[in-house]
Amino acid sequence: IAANFTANLTNLNLPSGYCTTVTLILRQGSTGYYSNALQIGGSAQTYNTNWYWQGGSTPSGTANKKDVIAFNITNNNGTYTTYAQLVTWG
Repeated sequence: IAANFTANLTNLNLPSGYCTTVTLILRQGSTGYYSNALQIGGSAQTYNTNWYWQGGSTPSGTANKKDVIAFNITNNNGTYTTYAQLVTWG
């Protein structure tokens, strides 16, 4: 990973009223990076409106570790709400 990046989830076939989890495993180098933006089907998800990080603030990547980001996504009549968390391993 060379920089923070946008996670763009394409072809997310999630019916209204359902939820799913998408997990990213990031093997970090000497500088830790993370997904600082989220898109679903090309539509940007706005942080603090329909995208929330655990603990209420955006985390940062952890150098020389493995970071796991889990996006828990719910479709409410075409509006997605996402709850995200980052956990560091190793």
